[in-house]
Amino acid sequence: MSRVLERLGYVIERQRGSHRLMKCSGRPDIHLSYHDKASVAPGMVRKILVGDVGLTEQEALACM
Repeated sequence: MSRVLERLGYVIERQRGSHRLMKCSGRPDIHLSYHDKASVAPGMVRKILVGDVGLTEQEALACM
């Protein structure tokens, strides 16, 4: 998930433990809980990219 957000222009602003704050100019801030080997469910990916970031579903599919 972090790599997809980085391709969209997000950078890690700060990290405290496993929690990251990612920022991108012109887009809302994203708070992620980062765990090395955990997979992100498809529904959660859609929620983050479409709901939180504000992409359309076509844009979200294109950046995957």
